[in-house]
Amino acid sequence: MSHDDASQSLLTFDQVANQMVEENVTVVSPSELHGYYCGLLSTSTRLPALSLLESTREMLDVEKYQSHASKMLFITLYEQSLNLLQASDFSFALMLPDDDEELEVRTRALGEWCQGFLTGFGLGGKQNQDSLNPDIREALTDLSHIAQATVGEEFDDGSESDFYEVQEYVRMVALAAFTEYNEPPEEESQEAPRPTLH
Repeated sequence: MSHDDASQSLLTFDQVANQMVEENVTVVSPSELHGYYCGLLSTSTRLPALSLLESTREMLDVEKYQSHASKMLFITLYEQSLNLLQASDFSFALMLPDDDEELEVRTRALGEWCQGFLTGFGLGGKQNQDSLNPDIREALTDLSHIAQATVGEEFDDGSESDFYEVQEYVRMVALAAFTEYNEPPEEESQEAPRPTLH
């Protein structure tokens, strides 16, 4: 994960988690927040910094921010999410705990990411069930099922390969939704292929 974004290294799950602890956040994980940002961005919604911070504060269920560092971190995470969703090399990745964490922890985080994405996509408010591309609608339904999945049901036997397969599917859903509802950057519009869900 040495990908540099405007000479700024990508935020890690642990960095976001530590900042959330500082803000006394108890109801939202870094994965869910990242999914929320990606869901908003996938509807072509672009929030200015103050609106983003207010939306994030409500999402995190805190009365006010404890530190300026938190505000800067959340703005950076939002901007990095946009840049990676737009990247022509498909380097976008979900913010999940490290691979050395228990599969159960990562599975729960993947479900939280999906929940956050659906929340953000819904709040973006640009699409309804009837206007959604049918493939995207079906994919969002899949994300809803993954968000509700519990360890021991969907992820029987704690299979790493199953987890990575689902993780990759979720990643491609996010890219497909973003591609569907966002105009490509001018210089990349001729060359960036559309990600497919299957």
